[in-house]
Amino acid sequence: MGSRTAFLIASIVLACFCANARVETQTQSQDVMTALLSEVRALRTTIALVVGAGANGQLALGRLQLQEQRVNALMTRLETTRESMAESQREALRQRESCKSIETTLTSPATSPSFYGESPPPREALEKMLAECRTEIASVAAETQRLGAEEATLAAELSTEQARWSDLNRRLEEIELALTRNQ
Repeated sequence: MGSRTAFLIASIVLACFCANARVETQTQSQDVMTALLSEVRALRTTIALVVGAGANGQLALGRLQLQEQRVNALMTRLETTRESMAESQREALRQRESCKSIETTLTSPATSPSFYGESPPPREALEKMLAECRTEIASVAAETQRLGAEEATLAAELSTEQARWSDLNRRLEEIELALTRNQ
């Protein structure tokens, strides 16, 4: 009976030892699984972030390119308008000088230098030319004023579009920074 009891006690101790080893193995296995699961979740999050940032970057880049085209088109229109306005101002100056010459001829026909050749045209013709000249000055002045208003409008639009371009550029830089941080 003594040997049976000793065998029974040895069996119980051995069973407890094996059970304890099995529990430790299961615990270690669960710890490894938890760590792997956390790593997989972190990888999924990183991949989702990179894919999202890449898509956002592509959209922002496309918008930036469109905005750049708008800015360039407005700059071209503004430059054309400024050139037209400068030409209109030169034309107004030429018209004023022409009117001044006609007025000088009207006020002192005998002493004024002959702008028209040997003899100046009759007074009625000069008065008609002066009236046409003043009408042309008014027309050119109105065109210059219209071009000035158009220039101001285009300059304001350009400023707005440049601000949008700067905002899109800033957003692209933020996306680039986010991608750089995650690498």
